[in-house]
Amino acid sequence: MEIEKIQMPKERAKAEWKKYNELIKKRHEKYLEDMKKCMYQFKEGRELIDIYKVMEKAGVNKNYQPKLAIARADWKIVYFTKQDAGRGCFVREENADWVNKQNGGVSLQPHTFMEW
Repeated sequence: MEIEKIQMPKERAKAEWKKYNELIKKRHEKYLEDMKKCMYQFKEGRELIDIYKVMEKAGVNKNYQPKLAIARADWKIVYFTKQDAGRGCFVREENADWVNKQNGGVSLQPHTFMEW
């Protein structure tokens, strides 16, 4: 399977990284920290995987569960919790709620998959 990657020129990424650094000083929001980390990787010349396109390409099985899971490397078992609008969350514990996402769960955006 061909993996979709996201790229950015190093100089542009460096400028964006600086912007996020300044924003974080004023607004302490998780997504800003995540974007800063992404920009750091880009400014170092690395590529990132577009997980939404990868998940779309991998598809679902006959039970409409993703064929590919995303989880921390130290997890032995991963569960997928379906949510509304074709989105879901990979979690460590079966029947976990949104709180488990704070423990490393990975949420996928709406319409990553077809409506359940």
